[in-house]
Amino acid sequence: MSTTDVKQSIITADATFKTAIGGTVAIARARVKGVSGLATGANAIIKLYDGSDATGTLKYQMQWGASDGDTWNEYIAEDGILFTEGIYGDVTNCDLATIIFD
Repeated sequence: MSTTDVKQSIITADATFKTAIGGTVAIARARVKGVSGLATGANAIIKLYDGSDATGTLKYQMQWGASDGDTWNEYIAEDGILFTEGIYGDVTNCDLATIIFD
């Protein structure tokens, strides 16, 4: 049986991603391997910043959806996207954003 360091974190509003769902410890250095979202309307947006707020470096941005309930799922190949100072999510027209990270 193999083991993995891959984890999941979810936000439902603009926030810093935590090391565990419902947790209080912010993710520090990590590689994002996947991003998913659930739209509340047209033109949903997920932005991921390297840092603890939206003043950090924008490292990922996706816009999708035509209506409420549209989903977005993206798996990021190779080593993923490196975040060295934490991961802050900024969501627009989005019920939730999920990241897969290690």
